[in-house]
Amino acid sequence: MDDLTRPQPPRAADPVALTYAFHVFSRETMIRKLEGLTDAAQRRVALPSGATMLGLFKHCIHVERLWIAYAMGGLDVDFPWTEEDEEADWKVGPDETFESLVALAREEAARSDAVVPTLKWDEIGQSPRCVEEGLTVGWILTHLNWEIARHLGQMDVMRELADGVTGE
Repeated sequence: MDDLTRPQPPRAADPVALTYAFHVFSRETMIRKLEGLTDAAQRRVALPSGATMLGLFKHCIHVERLWIAYAMGGLDVDFPWTEEDEEADWKVGPDETFESLVALAREEAARSDAVVPTLKWDEIGQSPRCVEEGLTVGWILTHLNWEIARHLGQMDVMRELADGVTGE
C-alpha cells in the first residue's frame, strides 16, 4: 500500500495550495485504505465507538463539504445530519457502497478544486460561524487537515485489524 501514485504535495507552494494539497493526499489515502476490502470488511464495526471504515470515509466527505464548500466558499450545500440525527454523516445506508461514496468524494473534490484556488490564507471564511469567530482560510484548512488526519489514523488501525495491511 506504499506506492506513490497519489498526487504528492509540492515541496513549496503558497500556503493555501500547499495545505490543500495535503488534504487531497489524505483524501486519496482514505480511498486506498478502503480498496481491496470486501463490503463486509468496510462496514465492520472495529472500534468501541461503533465506527466503520465506510462511515469514517462518509463523515470525512461531509467534513470537506462543510469546511470548504460551505464555510470557505459560502455555497448553499446539503448535509445529511439533522436535529433528530446529528450523527447521520457517520451512518452508511444499505444502498451506499464504496463505489457510491467514492463518486460522492469525487464530486466534492471537484467542488473543492473550484473553490480553494480563489481563496487567500488570511481571508475570513464566509459562513456565519467563520465571520463571527474570525476563522480564516488558513485556520480552516489547518483544522480540516487535523480532522482528516485523526480519522485517517483510525482507518489505519481498522485496516490492519481487517486484513493486516499497513502503510500509506
